[in-house]
Amino acid sequence: MKAIHKHLLLLTSFLTLSAAATRAQAIYVSPSRGDGEVRVYVTQIKGEADLLVYKTQYKGEATGNRGIWWITPYRGLAEKRISLSSYRGDADIVVFYTENRGEAGWRNAQKKAIMEPKK
Repeated sequence: MKAIHKHLLLLTSFLTLSAAATRAQAIYVSPSRGDGEVRVYVTQIKGEADLLVYKTQYKGEATGNRGIWWITPYRGLAEKRISLSSYRGDADIVVFYTENRGEAGWRNAQKKAIMEPKK
């Protein structure tokens, strides 16, 4: 009986860790400032960015908080809701959209926690 409980505990732990590791960075861009959890300013200058973002068409590619975003039109599917700011000083993070997937990532690691999904 103890062996069964041990195996169930291991299986449950593995499934929980697997689900957390594959959580997508699904982003919903809110048209309303009040609905966004994070205020984002999009810059045209790579050197100003806290985060270099690659937008993917495939949810499966957007795992973790690595700067690879899958933009969803549905609020309920999002890990994070962002609203866009017209002013850099009003933003929580500054992003630069890159066409190169390999460039995606955090340039300012101190702000990484802002985009971590809720638990």
